[in-house]
Amino acid sequence: MSYLRSHPFGSFIGFLLFLLAACNPFVITTIAPTSNPTPSRSATTTLHPGFFPSIAHFKVFILSPVSTCIAGNEFYSGNVCRGEKCGDCDCTAEDFDPPVPITGISPEHINDPAYSGYRYRECFEITLTEAEIAAIKRDMELTRDEVFKWSGGNLWLELDIRVLPHTYLGFVAPDFAFGPFEVDDELLNPYVSTETDFVYVVVGGIDHTRNLQLGYWCGGSYGEMSIHGAGYAYIQY
Repeated sequence: MSYLRSHPFGSFIGFLLFLLAACNPFVITTIAPTSNPTPSRSATTTLHPGFFPSIAHFKVFILSPVSTCIAGNEFYSGNVCRGEKCGDCDCTAEDFDPPVPITGISPEHINDPAYSGYRYRECFEITLTEAEIAAIKRDMELTRDEVFKWSGGNLWLELDIRVLPHTYLGFVAPDFAFGPFEVDDELLNPYVSTETDFVYVVVGGIDHTRNLQLGYWCGGSYGEMSIHGAGYAYIQY
């Protein structure tokens, strides 16, 4: 059984990570190692000879790029606005025609005749820059070192950081955002097991090529949104 599921200190670490996943911008690094790292003991904690900390498995997924295409007659998100009612980005959900004012389309099918009736058909590639990815990794390493120090050397977060491209087709709402509910088990199942203690997902919010911004969402959960029982936190950088 995982250390965090059998030790009360796990509740404190869970709370700490939830705070780190708050919706405020944060300063958060080479593609994740294929094998698990060994504790570097970089924190200023004195250990007794022969002492080894408990290990918590901390999976970090940096989704970049996130590619998607959408078709719709009225939609808005951040500074991406289309349509008569939403030209000022001041429309609400009631302004849209049911049942699906926006539909997600894979990039290779954006020009299919089936979608010709929509007023707008547009593709987006939401990316994080190399500098942003490096900053995210540094932040995770800082979290690991601080947890080790604050736990008195009793807990080491064994980081597994992966940069994953993802194509998302699920936009069906008046506004479109890639949020915590859009990251599903099917995407992360190959990387997460019942031995995983924390899942942390980071994505961008900007199509840098087009200089367009999607809507922002973030969230954390230790209940219904968990993946294989692991604590889950999500943030857009």
